[in-house]
Amino acid sequence: MTVAIGGEVIASAPNPAALVGINATADTINRLVVSRSASLFDQEGEGHPLRLNKADMDDTTNRLFQSNYSGRAKKSGLSAEMISPSRFPQTV
Repeated sequence: MTVAIGGEVIASAPNPAALVGINATADTINRLVVSRSASLFDQEGEGHPLRLNKADMDDTTNRLFQSNYSGRAKKSGLSAEMISPSRFPQTV
């Protein structure tokens, strides 16, 4: 990973970097931290998926919207495994 300002390289680190903090300090829980007034994830080509990968089939993915580090809204994503009819046995 290389950091450049105005075309001048100011820092470089191995890729992949274990922790990345931009104007903030990353830690083992929040390994990518960005503290700015805005962030942009741009796309090159068709579409720009945001992928949240679960470590285990029974895990969920969450997006937490906060104000002053306090949760205000949470959107959870359920996997196909979690909503599969086989996970909810039918009773007669």
